[in-house]
Amino acid sequence: MNMPDTTSLRALSPSCFEGVIPAALGTCAADGTPNATWLSQVFLVDDHHVALSCQFFRKTRANLDAHPVAQLLVVDPGDFTQWILDLRFVRSETEGPTFDKMKHRIEAIASASKMDHVFALKSADVFEVIGVNLVPREGESRAPSPRITPNSLAGLVRLTEGIAAASELAAVVETGLNVLGTHLAYESVSLYLLEESEGHLYALASRGFQSSGVGARIPLGVSVIGTCAQRRMPVRIADAARELLYRRAVEEQVERVRGQDEREIPLPGLDGARSLLAVPLVLHGRLFGVLTTESRRALAFDDRDVEVLITAGHLLAQAIALHRDTRDEDADRDADDAPPKSEGSFAPIKIRYYPADDSVLIDGDYLIKGLPGRILFRVLSLRQAEGRSTFLNRELRLDPFLRLPAFKDNLETRLLMLQRRLEEKGSTIRLSREQRGRLHVVCEGDVVLETVNA
Repeated sequence: MNMPDTTSLRALSPSCFEGVIPAALGTCAADGTPNATWLSQVFLVDDHHVALSCQFFRKTRANLDAHPVAQLLVVDPGDFTQWILDLRFVRSETEGPTFDKMKHRIEAIASASKMDHVFALKSADVFEVIGVNLVPREGESRAPSPRITPNSLAGLVRLTEGIAAASELAAVVETGLNVLGTHLAYESVSLYLLEESEGHLYALASRGFQSSGVGARIPLGVSVIGTCAQRRMPVRIADAARELLYRRAVEEQVERVRGQDEREIPLPGLDGARSLLAVPLVLHGRLFGVLTTESRRALAFDDRDVEVLITAGHLLAQAIALHRDTRDEDADRDADDAPPKSEGSFAPIKIRYYPADDSVLIDGDYLIKGLPGRILFRVLSLRQAEGRSTFLNRELRLDPFLRLPAFKDNLETRLLMLQRRLEEKGSTIRLSREQRGRLHVVCEGDVVLETVNA
């Protein structure tokens, strides 16, 4: 049986280039000695060119310098069809779009697997495809499972309608994540916003995880999410089970950056996740955050999903920014604001505050750190010192203790994050937003404040 031969890659499924099944590259030395090596990444440049990652392979490089042709075996993970590509070496790129995309993906995987000093892309080696050959096999091919693809345009319309109808920030976020799940079939999603002054991303909300992870943070450049934010480029992992142990790697990487003994909220994550897609949210040329989705299926996301999630993410980010940047100057604290009273007959609430990183513990249980922790400690201190429970956004913005920037201070998003974190913990302290621009603090017991300068 002859193998059909062509020079176009259109016959191949894009999943052949996702790295789920490693590719094999064969080269030949000047004296005819063959050499084969496995490749983690084959990048589809166009219908007639591929790029291979040059990382470690001295022998492969020497062979190509002497004899610039090769053969590449790729496998479709959907039905295990094998293809042999005849290649002719064209050039090595150390910059440009192809190199940047390959480098970005390798850095994300390497960072998450704690091997960022080992995996370094030296160049993207571009090859012309001069032959595409289907490897024959006996028996019937197993067809891949059909992928359910919802009507993306209709889903984006629902998203636009939902966030346009939302009158407050919490409704914008809730509506956005719900539409992503119900109308766009992204069942496990998480939204991170940048805290520029700290160089961290904070989890504002999530959907479809066992734990929401609200208030969890991750440094820029760390793991897939942090690398996506730092490079401002999407990251798509086709099979995390093969490429990295994503959840464990994130936790270990964060520990390496921050130290072993610091208090942290676990990041939202899907047990057994195999596919991951993270897209950066950039507004007016500035990084705003990252939107991610995970799946237990390999090859769950493709280029279409990248485009859909970027579009949905930017619609959501623009709506959040609009509510965040709207100043609530018309709100007033009630003139007869009654002195704060403890609801019920509960034990005293012990608040421990660490100024070094603005960590807050409630009755010995870690709650949150950073700006949200600083805000909570401040309003509780004012509540105790001044005998009031209602606070205006504008007075918090002007409070020097909070050290908020004069422009785009993220106060609204931090208050929402703090409110959700308290609710998730079932805390004896609650925040309510009865009127736009006003914050009301409810405590189920007398508050005892302690500052620990350690």
